[in-house]
Amino acid sequence: MQKVSVVGLGYIGTVLAACLCEKGLSVHGIDVDEGTVDKIRRGIPLVSDGLLPALIGRHTSDGRFRVTTDMSVVRNTDVILVTVGTPLNEDYSPDMTEVETACRCIAKYLRRQHLVILRSTIVPGTTAEVILPILEKGSGLKAGEDFMLAFCPERLGEGTRVTDFEGGVLEEFNSIPVIVGGVDSRSTDVAAQFWDSLGMDTVRVSSSRAAELAKLADNWWIDLNIAIANELALLCEKMQVDSDEVIEAANTLPKNRSSVNILLPGCGVGGSCLPKDPWFVHYLGRKCGLELKTCRLSREINDYMPVHMYDLITQALKDNGRSIEDARIAVLGLAFKQSTGDTRNTPATALIHLLTENGAEVKAFDPWVGTEEGKRVAGECLADSLEEALKESDCIALVSAQPEFRSISFGEIRTLVASPCAVVDGRRAFSSEEVRRNGFTYWAIGLGKKS
Repeated sequence: MQKVSVVGLGYIGTVLAACLCEKGLSVHGIDVDEGTVDKIRRGIPLVSDGLLPALIGRHTSDGRFRVTTDMSVVRNTDVILVTVGTPLNEDYSPDMTEVETACRCIAKYLRRQHLVILRSTIVPGTTAEVILPILEKGSGLKAGEDFMLAFCPERLGEGTRVTDFEGGVLEEFNSIPVIVGGVDSRSTDVAAQFWDSLGMDTVRVSSSRAAELAKLADNWWIDLNIAIANELALLCEKMQVDSDEVIEAANTLPKNRSSVNILLPGCGVGGSCLPKDPWFVHYLGRKCGLELKTCRLSREINDYMPVHMYDLITQALKDNGRSIEDARIAVLGLAFKQSTGDTRNTPATALIHLLTENGAEVKAFDPWVGTEEGKRVAGECLADSLEEALKESDCIALVSAQPEFRSISFGEIRTLVASPCAVVDGRRAFSSEEVRRNGFTYWAIGLGKKS
């Protein structure tokens, strides 16, 4: 049985470690934060993500997943996966401090035949130009000869990464190909063999730099695609056309080896990757003497969507004879997307700020977000329950389509809310027919008001 170290037990590392345990590997999880380590020992991950808590509990109990703050355990493992954070600096340049610090610690315990794989999103060139010298200097070993070094980007989506582990089924983990790029051909081969041994599809590229850039290209494309969908949604609202219908029709056009694939609009883009990676691209372009435009433009468009959500709420209230200053708003969803409790860069933050600074009374709730994190996002606006958030509300604003929200019975809650009450659907998760049948008005991104 191969032994693996996962360095960094945050949003990426914990999921990766749990999935590798499910694949039959023995995994040591390492994090500098004792509080994080203690929680994971008790089966509590940093964030709720599908069936992740159950999966962690299963493998901490059977001994396959062990967690510690002691970096020296990497010495006794075969593969070291680095999954620490890479935040943005204020000037949008990447902060590589955590990655560099982790690799300096790893270098002390590096031995011959080790395979080191970086999963953290980094600026192209970092693996070969920054990490390689750190590891060689700290260990006295030679990359490509004594130890192998590769970049294999994280590509799983939050909320869908661990959907079913009964019988060893990890649908998304198994189905998404792993990009492999080493600092030399031998490192590429060894890293690819590791993923191949787990039954994963691998895509070998010529260098770690190519693998690093492929990761950024993925998220650059996704963010820009969402920006196109969002601007299309704004246009459809003005033209009184349903953007969902337009996108569904447009996506039937075959194009090259696939089809047109416009993604869906929404009230904002959050998480760690999409709000950050296009800025990494922009920074990289400037280093290369280019002023790249689409990465900046996508960020501007997608950052605007919480403002548009606010505008829809004010229109919906006005249509019902109310103003924002004397309205009670139920904001449903604090996580940046459904089926996760991750609130990083959530559009709920901007929306709640806009509502409260313009005089609205706000009650916000998300069953996937803990009280401490909920207060960080919503402050005193945090409600203890869905019922508290909805009580006497003049408007229900959906920010993240958690399963609990999708199952709301509007027939049952109509006596709980004010009358009239508007629903502003930022994720197109509700049935407009059910909403309207029960006496609510229905507004949505990409639709405006459903008449």
